[in-house]
Amino acid sequence: MLIRDIRVIRGRPFSLSAPGRAKRRNLTANNADISDKRMSRAIANSPAHRHSDIKVSSQSIAIGTFPPKFREATMRSPMNRCGQWCCLMAWVWSMMLSPALAEPPPIQCELKKPGDTAVLIEEAGRTVVLVTSPTGIGQMTLSLKQGRWPKDVTLRLRYANSRPFTTLEGFDMTTSRIKVKANNGQSGRVPFLLPDDEGVFSNNDADPAGWLKIEFKPKGDNLDVVFPSHLWRDEKKVAIQWIDFYRG
Repeated sequence: MLIRDIRVIRGRPFSLSAPGRAKRRNLTANNADISDKRMSRAIANSPAHRHSDIKVSSQSIAIGTFPPKFREATMRSPMNRCGQWCCLMAWVWSMMLSPALAEPPPIQCELKKPGDTAVLIEEAGRTVVLVTSPTGIGQMTLSLKQGRWPKDVTLRLRYANSRPFTTLEGFDMTTSRIKVKANNGQSGRVPFLLPDDEGVFSNNDADPAGWLKIEFKPKGDNLDVVFPSHLWRDEKKVAIQWIDFYRG
């Protein structure tokens, strides 16, 4: 006898006379009362027993590998379909959110203005330093607490309201090796300076040591400053200043 041939008849409530109710109770009990010995014998003789991890008790049947027809019937159950859909949707959401929930590198950000804020986010394999600057003028210092700088870094500037951040007339970036003074009109070809023997940078950017591919790109209402890969390698601190437009 196969497992799929073992059935328990469950009665449904409906109105019966007293003799009818007694007869119905006896019928239900006779069909539902399957002893452990009979159930064990039926399972042992089943071909599915060879491929199943089955434990039999008077309360439940735990089945490791279902026979095909039993498995198909179980899959068609509305409750099982609901549970399967819930598990599937939970897995899909976890896969979608995993990049956004990735842990950012251990970078400390110090902002000079109290009203400015900064947060690190991971976006398509790139670390984005999202800075909210209500006045459009500010400065900050990024410090690497441990490990290495991420390969690709972008500075994203935005105002506190929905006003688009489209102009960057002054942008400075200073490390121990280079200093950059630029504006968004120089996107893709930004001059940089080198320090002298005492580690001091000149303020004369008319004769730069070279150019870097730092790009200024609009990103919705924000402005992205995209740095070249590995620009901050072996650095401990990076100082950045920005001015949306000069007042005067």
